[in-house]
Amino acid sequence: MGWLRFLLAFSVMWTHADLPHGFSGDLCVTVFFAISGFYMALILEENSSYKSIKTFYIQRILRIFPTYLFVLFLAIIFIGIQILNGDQLIYSRYLSELAHPVTVTIFWIASQLFILGQDAICFFGIDQFGKIIFEPSLTLASSSFSQTNIIPPAWSLSGELFFYALAPFVLRRSIVFISSLLLLSVATRLTLANQFDFVSDPWATRFFPSEFCFFMAGALGYKLITAKSEIRDGAKYLIYLLLVMVSVSALSVTKWTHSNSKFTSFAVLFIVFVLISVIPFLFSKTKNSRIDRQIGEISFPLYVCHILVFQVGHYFFRKSTMVDLSLVSVTMLFAVTIIYCVDQPINNFRHSLLATKNN
Repeated sequence: MGWLRFLLAFSVMWTHADLPHGFSGDLCVTVFFAISGFYMALILEENSSYKSIKTFYIQRILRIFPTYLFVLFLAIIFIGIQILNGDQLIYSRYLSELAHPVTVTIFWIASQLFILGQDAICFFGIDQFGKIIFEPSLTLASSSFSQTNIIPPAWSLSGELFFYALAPFVLRRSIVFISSLLLLSVATRLTLANQFDFVSDPWATRFFPSEFCFFMAGALGYKLITAKSEIRDGAKYLIYLLLVMVSVSALSVTKWTHSNSKFTSFAVLFIVFVLISVIPFLFSKTKNSRIDRQIGEISFPLYVCHILVFQVGHYFFRKSTMVDLSLVSVTMLFAVTIIYCVDQPINNFRHSLLATKNN
């Protein structure tokens, strides 16, 4: 599934670059959640080292945080350069508007360092008096607190970490239990939309209880299709398709696409359905491919670093299509550099820990 993960991360970058013919970045993240659910179900089932919850948590932390903290460190350096040059920063502008108590400052700093809470920040705005207010729609917020996130795509990593915290206690349970959690998550999205009219961002894509169904859909892809089961193969696949369809269809009650065309909206929804539905089969066809695995490794650093690369590029060069296309190439090269300088050494360390654990 390396090529799929890469294409999803590339699509997110392309969307944030405001280049034409891009696919919805938020919906690419939705597919990422399903892939994460599949992989976590797989390693918890098939890797004996992960019988220890502590080992599982350490491995997940080492997978996420080194790359994130490396990019965060570079972003802070870039912010410092702008401050020394006397530039008006979006971070300082929003933070200066904020009549924040110490607790808010501590929470903000902690969320930037430890990722958790960056999705929660998206649910708050800053009023004209500098007070933090609950903001049910990012489109209504005159000053959204989410603009203070230094690595904007990291809001989805917060959801990933919440899922990792739950995974050892959930993914080892029965198919019926996981299916029930999926349906409960879908019911949460429908209730918020129909009873409270919470249909736009951040509710459409950033509310973890509503997004949880996609993690569960991916996990069921492993449980039903890949793992051994007494259910017949045809019936397993039909159950899986039905649950994926329920999860993806629930997106239609929220403003999950910015398109005004019903045909375009349906087409995007159908693509998401297909991508999640084929996850188990893509894995079975590509799991032994070294090239596919190496291509997939690019996806995470590409996802984390692309905003910073574009911010730096636009700081020195006037925004244009040619500049943006050049920055896409620079981002790809930077992502590969992160793999060799950060990811590979950390992955070697991770594997040595697992080898020690097994011995």
